[in-house]
Amino acid sequence: MRSISKVRHPNKRKCLMLCIDKEKSGFECKKPIEEITAYEKIFNKKGQYIRTIEETYYEAVYVKDN
Repeated sequence: MRSISKVRHPNKRKCLMLCIDKEKSGFECKKPIEEITAYEKIFNKKGQYIRTIEETYYEAVYVKDN
């Protein structure tokens, strides 16, 4: 069975440090660090648009074979 782990952090340097820790624990990188921008739209109870929240973070995907 394979374990899949995603490393996410808003700071690129701290994301890199988390990736190094993952590799030390036996995980293999399948998708390198990339910048992800996620959007979330906020509506009120009547369904009217209020605003959009933009979130940017860095993410990498790791896999470990058990």
